[in-house]
Amino acid sequence: MKSSEERIQFKRDFLSLGQGRIIPLQDVKFWSRFWKLPTKGQNIFELLSLEDVKNVRYQNVANYITFVQVLSLKIIEIAELEFLTNNDITSLLNCIRFLIKVLPPILELNDYADGIGFEIFWNSNFDVAEYFKLKEVELSDSEEDVNRCVSSDAVKVTLAFRLMMALVDLLYTKGFTLNTKEKGGVSLSVWEPGLGYAGKARAPNSIVDSNRMEVLKLIITLCSDGFYCAPSTIVSKGSRFLTVLVSLTPKMKLLTLVSSLLNLTCRSSKGSEENVLYYDNINLTETRHLCVTYAFSLLTMMVVYPIPSETGISGCKLHNMARGYLGKVHKESELSFIAASLMDILLSPLLVKDSESGSFTFGKNNQPSIWATNTVFFIWELIQCNKHFKDIISKNHMSQLMVILLYYIFEFKTSDNQKNLVRVCAYLFLYLSSQLNMLGTLFHPIPLKLYDSLPSSYKLAISPVTTRDFLVSQLCSLLLNSYPIQPPTYSFRPLPKLLLNTLIESLYNLIIPVSDQELKVHNNPSKKLNNPNSRGGLSYQASSLITQLISRFSSKSFLLEKSYHLNVVALLIRAVCIAVVKYPHPSRMLLFSILKNERVYDNLWSTIFNIQEYSVRGDSISRIDETETNERVIFADQTNGDTITQLQPIPILPRNTNDESSIISENESVESSLRPQPPPGMSDKARDKQRKDKPIGQIWSGKDALAIILTLIIPHLKRVLNTLWTGTRGASVDSFELVQKIENSDFSTMVEENRHQLKYELLPEAPLEQLKFEWSLLSLGWYLSLLYSEIYNASSQVKTYVGNNNGLIKNFSTSLATVSKITSSWTTFLKQEQPGKQSDEFTVQWVENGLTDVNTWQGTDIKLFDVSSASKDGFFASFNKFSGTTSQAVPNTPGGLNDMMRRFSDFNINGMSSSPVSSVLSTPIEEQESYFTRRPGRNSVTSLHSLNKLNRIRSNTPRNSFS
Repeated sequence: MKSSEERIQFKRDFLSLGQGRIIPLQDVKFWSRFWKLPTKGQNIFELLSLEDVKNVRYQNVANYITFVQVLSLKIIEIAELEFLTNNDITSLLNCIRFLIKVLPPILELNDYADGIGFEIFWNSNFDVAEYFKLKEVELSDSEEDVNRCVSSDAVKVTLAFRLMMALVDLLYTKGFTLNTKEKGGVSLSVWEPGLGYAGKARAPNSIVDSNRMEVLKLIITLCSDGFYCAPSTIVSKGSRFLTVLVSLTPKMKLLTLVSSLLNLTCRSSKGSEENVLYYDNINLTETRHLCVTYAFSLLTMMVVYPIPSETGISGCKLHNMARGYLGKVHKESELSFIAASLMDILLSPLLVKDSESGSFTFGKNNQPSIWATNTVFFIWELIQCNKHFKDIISKNHMSQLMVILLYYIFEFKTSDNQKNLVRVCAYLFLYLSSQLNMLGTLFHPIPLKLYDSLPSSYKLAISPVTTRDFLVSQLCSLLLNSYPIQPPTYSFRPLPKLLLNTLIESLYNLIIPVSDQELKVHNNPSKKLNNPNSRGGLSYQASSLITQLISRFSSKSFLLEKSYHLNVVALLIRAVCIAVVKYPHPSRMLLFSILKNERVYDNLWSTIFNIQEYSVRGDSISRIDETETNERVIFADQTNGDTITQLQPIPILPRNTNDESSIISENESVESSLRPQPPPGMSDKARDKQRKDKPIGQIWSGKDALAIILTLIIPHLKRVLNTLWTGTRGASVDSFELVQKIENSDFSTMVEENRHQLKYELLPEAPLEQLKFEWSLLSLGWYLSLLYSEIYNASSQVKTYVGNNNGLIKNFSTSLATVSKITSSWTTFLKQEQPGKQSDEFTVQWVENGLTDVNTWQGTDIKLFDVSSASKDGFFASFNKFSGTTSQAVPNTPGGLNDMMRRFSDFNINGMSSSPVSSVLSTPIEEQESYFTRRPGRNSVTSLHSLNKLNRIRSNTPRNSFS
């Protein structure tokens, strides 16, 4: 359709579906125009607006449903052909594009799962006219909703099963998604070498990449019904299409699919000569990136997916076989290949060009890989489902993984563009820090190659002794910088509640443990306090930073600013206390730091136990004396003495008001599901047992641990050093001599003598209990909202990422010139007789025909996450229709993570602005033209959507690691 008249007529034909006439399924003459006439994807995605599609659905839903059926049946028909013509391939692609376009408005319907969706895809006897007659009767009878099922025997004849299997076959169709001369027929050939295939990598074919991309996008769209569930219900509802894909796909097809998706992702992690991600033509580059992105997204969806208890398919027990397959991979070579490839993706911002091998990445201080967030998801899943992979990570990659996860938090904690990455990194970091059997290598010296590769801004003033020292020091530094003594006046905001708590919990997990191996060390007198410690104990630098953090958080202004700040300090004190009581000899530097900074702990005790006028009620701090409820509070900072800090009014509840603390809000419910089980005595239940108006000084959960430090630990250290330590400044005694004296002292006697004062968890024989992230239906629903929001944003993120990096990569890499010459000789299945340059032009045109800037989910009623829209008024609004950046998925997040303010640090210091994709401001077309080839204008997609908040549901059902 080249002329405007043809396009107008085509649009009229589509809109005619909304007229009163019911068009039968068998009217091939009418339906065939929709897959014969379009010549490129823009004729479907951009010529027809979401408003057009929704109008047809609203005006004549019967024709709309029939259209979905016709498209599905046509795809199945072509997929079963043993020989494909060019016309077949064009018709197939148009059917795929149309389904991608019209499915989201069906998926958003409230009765999709057990109503219209069930009838279209899962009822093999479905008749449109009969359905609507029965529907009228049901509405008049006000029949209650019921969960509808299809038997395991009948499922294989349903339209849904046949369509999903046809799409899987189309990913392995010769001459379409496999680069062969013949066209048609299925060949289960793994796309790339790696898992399940040990061949040699072949040069990619851009047309094949484009076709794969479109099939993958349709599979993802079919499985995206979770977008229209609340996070609290997505796990229990599941997705029937995704259930079929991971549990009912024939074994060999499923193994081939999983291997292909994984190997393509792994290849894309390599150096530029191997991954062939960048071309001279930006559309080819974009297509290659989209193909990899959709492949990795689908793979992650499949592996993460928890089979719900009610699958909608009766008569058999279903399991996630994709997860099961990856859980059984055991060959060390394959596991090492997977682990190394995934780590390469995460480490890309830290690595520099290797002059010997010629490979390169973006260099220091650059943005993460576009697949970094999915990689973190995927690593987490593999660690949980494959014990051999977990061992590989523990032995070979644990230091790298922990350092890079913390780097992403450190570097991008205030970046709007990387919110999802920061969130999932923080939780994986917490999860890993709780796995004692994985922490062994952290107590060894930090690998020099890894430390040297870090940006200077991420290095420490003094080189760390062990990886654990580095992590603890950086966590403390990050927290100290986030809560300066005198906050700057411009746009300063502390860390969001959930992120602060997660970092403190991770710090708690890292302060206490030591290696279960002896790890004997040689004390070098010349190194003094820089000497390593037995069993990988904390260094003096890390110990000093812990003390400094406790000092910073001990001010009365900090403690009373938010109720959870009290728990933050309590956790730190508890971690220090457990570390020195359970492991005194490896903790010699920490003990010395405690003794040297005794005043910090004295000040904290004095500050806490002088707070007699306030109590904690729910999540707020209340003045016990109700007559002072409106008072603005001014405190002297106890730690720093002479500075006066004026706070915002503390939330105050009068003593006699109705106590509503037992009512759990939606955000509180989600937040609670994302928090580990607190240590004994620090839970909400323990706090609620206290009298409501009891002063903070009497109920603070850290008082026992602080008392032990002040009344047992410090006095014991003074007795040990009674002839050497006076505590006076400027003492001539060598500090390392004191440390050695502390190490050689008899702590076991002190513990036995005071055993009655120590709680069980402090005793040496008690098992060490870490703070563990635990799965529930609600936390898993929130986790899925992060993953699915990445899928929603995929196309716009790729566009911006490719636009920003395509020219840079080509300039850096001399190998692309060679690759360009190679591509000119590639044979494609549609070259026909067109030689040389003409065939290249054909490839470019084919690829461009498959690209679109339209996000087909945008404008539909998404409930799983919020969608922030670009400005719809003013100067930028007129450019929205030319840009794919008009909306961005933002997962619902308690504790204020979504409220993180964009600061000056969000802008590149060299003058380049942050990525326009993730910004809520639309990008002017003048900026885009330097990156993107101009495409025809199109109707803008409307509009702001209704945003549903998280349901008030909390389940303690643990996640099944297999299904």
